[in-house]
Amino acid sequence: MTFKNIDFGSGANTFTARVASDADRTVDIEIRSNSATGTCVGTLTVNSTGDWDVYEEMSTSISDLTGVNDIVLVFSGPVNIDWFTFGKTGNGGSEPLLGDITGDGVINSADVGLLKRHLLEIVTLEEPSIDDLNKDGGVDSIDCGLLTRYVLEIIDSF
Repeated sequence: MTFKNIDFGSGANTFTARVASDADRTVDIEIRSNSATGTCVGTLTVNSTGDWDVYEEMSTSISDLTGVNDIVLVFSGPVNIDWFTFGKTGNGGSEPLLGDITGDGVINSADVGLLKRHLLEIVTLEEPSIDDLNKDGGVDSIDCGLLTRYVLEIIDSF
């Protein structure tokens, strides 16, 4: 699968996908830049999730991508993909990443969704899982708005 002219801006070093597989072997998804035979920047190895409709979120590190690139996903076998995203870990894992509500090392739409669920009192998150992004002493819809704007690359810091 080819995706043209993806703008990675200042960089991405993680690939996360929500995948399902009932294959009897592992399936590799190679992330390649600019062509199906281009530089392999990373590989996500997908084990069986037990059924073709049982999705799990899986992540892998990739070589840092910056600027505009074509991205090609090359599959070694069958796998279902619900969605995928690229992200950037900020501090090498030494401290929690501000805005990383899920704690997976990546700030993406999954963090926005979990924060919304917390604000709607569907789930309860404890510190340090949630972040007061605007530093006003509470976690509220303003923080959710900031996180959304960050994920959409409207802003580049909190």
